[in-house]
Amino acid sequence: MSFLIAGGTGLIGGTIVDLLKSSGEDIAVLTRGSTAEKEGIAYIHWDPEKPDTETLSDSISESDYVVNLSGAPITPSRMRKAEKDAILKSRVNATHAIVEAIGESGSKPKALVNGSAVGFYGNRNDEELTESSHPGNGFLSDVCKAWEAEAFRAKDYGVKVYAIRTGMVLSADGGSLPIMAKQAMRGISATMGGGSQWMSWIHISDIARLMISFAKSGAQSSAANGVSPNPVRNSEFAETLMSSLGRKNGIKIPKFALKLALGDLADEMLLSSQRAIPAKAQEIGFSFEYPQLKGALEEISPKLLRLLNAKR
Repeated sequence: MSFLIAGGTGLIGGTIVDLLKSSGEDIAVLTRGSTAEKEGIAYIHWDPEKPDTETLSDSISESDYVVNLSGAPITPSRMRKAEKDAILKSRVNATHAIVEAIGESGSKPKALVNGSAVGFYGNRNDEELTESSHPGNGFLSDVCKAWEAEAFRAKDYGVKVYAIRTGMVLSADGGSLPIMAKQAMRGISATMGGGSQWMSWIHISDIARLMISFAKSGAQSSAANGVSPNPVRNSEFAETLMSSLGRKNGIKIPKFALKLALGDLADEMLLSSQRAIPAKAQEIGFSFEYPQLKGALEEISPKLLRLLNAKR
């Protein structure tokens, strides 16, 4: 089997590359950087804003599966319009380029696994969200809707498409968790606002395995929630994180402080509630290695503590 991965140097993409390499799969990574082969992995230069469609099509023709995780990082901040535009365009433009190249390729891949996020659903309070739940409102939801719509165009070329709506990815190597852990060590809890909002999360190993599993599944094209089957309220997440780090309850972050720091995006990024359930993952028989938050954080926290102590 051969995989072509866009975003293969990022947090999730890098983990997927490591897993595929360990199982002996052929891997090519689309990159803006050096194209020198490294450890048996082929690196192919591309610029999603100015794609070389011929080179991209040739690479796709040689691949059984394509994984697209390209996109500018989304971090909690008071974003201006230009930053919001960059987040949207970086995802839609890269996906558009890949789908166009699939159309031009002589041999089509079996599947396109594309990024998305549970932000698709917007703020839904206590509602259980499966992949059939309707989309929400707001900037992040609009980004996910446009991103997915572009990816599903690949179905027109006979390619299976899986849009993975990822929750909060738990890893010591990146994402939000190391930032939260650093604050926890300083006595600041990850409880935001009242803490009653639901958090959909997933261990880094599980999301990487889930994406590979969908690529190989042969299931019908669909969106799929890339989350643990056990979402938790924000207050429980904060308490479990503090406990895994050997700390007691810290200072909670009030809603007004988040609003001052992030403006309207505080509601979407930190205070919104998404109680997503991985119904599609369960349909294909995927087995989560870390279904419970406590176990996931206990696996990650020793490395988190080593990294945090090394920076002191």
